[in-house]
Amino acid sequence: MIKAKIDPSSLSVRTLKSILKSNFVEQSHVIEKSELVKLVQRLVDQYKADHTSQNNETVKDDNLCRICFDAQQNCVFLDCGHMVTCMDCAKKLIETNNQCPICREPILKLVHVFRS
Repeated sequence: MIKAKIDPSSLSVRTLKSILKSNFVEQSHVIEKSELVKLVQRLVDQYKADHTSQNNETVKDDNLCRICFDAQQNCVFLDCGHMVTCMDCAKKLIETNNQCPICREPILKLVHVFRS
C-alpha cells in the first residue's frame, strides 16, 4: 500500500478494517469510514517515520525492540502491560510461546502503540 501510494480513503471499509486488524489496531469503537481512514493513515505515517528514523539512526536505544534491536518498540502486551517489542517480533512471540519476555505471563492481546 505504501509503495503503491494508495490513498486510504479510496479503500473499502472492509479493507480498512482488515488492515487495522492485521496490525493490531483497536477499531471496534469506530463507526464512520472517515475515522477508519484516519487510523490507517496514522498507521502508514508511523510506518514511514519508523523506517526513515531507522535509516537516519536517530532512534534511541531505549526505544528499540528488545528482541530484534532493529525496529522501534510499538506494541503493548495485555494483560501485563509490558512494552518491549516491535509488532513483528510480538507476532512471532505469539506464534511460538505466547509469553511476555519480561514476566512470562501469557499474552492475551497485542495493542499497537503510536508514539508522537
